Amino acid sequence: MAKWRWRLDEIGTAAVEFAILAPTMILTPYIMAQICLTIWQWNTLQQVANLTARCAALGSTACASVTTGCTSSDAAVCYAETTAKAYGVSNVQDSDVEVDHNQSLNSVSFTTVTIKRSTTIVGQTFALCSSASFPNN
Repeated sequence: MAKWRWRLDEIGTAAVEFAILAPTMILTPYIMAQICLTIWQWNTLQQVANLTARCAALGSTACASVTTGCTSSDAAVCYAETTAKAYGVSNVQDSDVEVDHNQSLNSVSFTTVTIKRSTTIVGQTFALCSSASFPNN
């Protein structure tokens, strides 16, 4: 009976269980925070796309006046970059923003803004794409 005694001994089982579960318990809040930040970033980019499409379609002077530090010839792209930075999403580049002033559907003309960015969550890269349209004035 002595040779089976070690199987009945429960000393140290809590330490083994903790060692198995600790990595999961430590990484879960980090991963959840990364997912929440990515959702926030996508939502912010969507709002920026909406504002930029509206501004460009209406020909607002607010779109044309925001050109500080922007290298794009399209004022709407500069407006999108500046608005994204003001909302907390930095490093939006000219190449991330596409503005098409001549979209049409059933003889109605639209301005469409698409913002594409990539983000990384726990080593995996994901593409974020936000798009918005607004009828031209």
